[in-house]
Amino acid sequence: MTEDLKRVSGLLGNLGLIEFISVLSGNKPGMRTTCRESIHGELSDIANQFGLSFAVSDYQLAGGNRSTSGRVRPVKGKENCERFVYFGTDALAVRLLKVFDGTENRRFGRLLGFPECCIDFFCEHFSSESAYDLVPLVLPPRQGYFLPSINYACRHMGYRLISHFPCCWDCEPSVALAEKNFAALARLAPELAEETAYWLTADVFYSLRFIAAAKSQALAGRISLKDDCLVAGVDSSDVLEINGRVAQVFRGEEVLCAVDEFCLLPFQSQGATDSFKKKE
Repeated sequence: MTEDLKRVSGLLGNLGLIEFISVLSGNKPGMRTTCRESIHGELSDIANQFGLSFAVSDYQLAGGNRSTSGRVRPVKGKENCERFVYFGTDALAVRLLKVFDGTENRRFGRLLGFPECCIDFFCEHFSSESAYDLVPLVLPPRQGYFLPSINYACRHMGYRLISHFPCCWDCEPSVALAEKNFAALARLAPELAEETAYWLTADVFYSLRFIAAAKSQALAGRISLKDDCLVAGVDSSDVLEINGRVAQVFRGEEVLCAVDEFCLLPFQSQGATDSFKKKE
């Protein structure tokens, strides 16, 4: 990875870098992320350096603890709060991203390079009054395989190749975009590409309270969350126990939390051995 891209990673994190590389490679017209106001100048300089356009939202975003839904709320007047920032292949794309953000979901999705079928899925299920996280609503694979390249569940642990909810777990347009993004990532940031491929082929326990991605354990019975496992929402030293339709997280004998609504996403145990998985 070049020093310039390391700088992007330091400012935007791995997820931001992956999406930045997607825009830089021409795989999608633009991207949106959040960042502190204090680094807007650096991000503008980076955009200029890479020949991209850049803009900042006109409003601030509420801070504090965010759930797995990732929802944000506009606010005014807080010092060094976060704002949305936009990168695009040209000035028009960035200008339209600002205009359509929060007002025209369909047009906004197209500017972010989302497949039309996935935009339809989002528009059908999204409501500003309901939870933003649509992963539990993504349809089962039509061909029977959970394709790891479009594992959008592991974004909470810092890994993803797409930045949208796929309409189903083997959505062909999403897979095509993910493979292009992976090729660009492997070329420009090979170590991160290898890490991403490794974790996207994990089996995932997914709830709106906590998430676990397991590489060497079946998602059944008692699962140690410290053995080749990534978690979000619980401590990595805990144990997850799945018993029918109830899942509990233990620390010793203490139950830290329990959920009765969750889904199991077998990207490893029932995933297809496709070209992406062979790159692991």
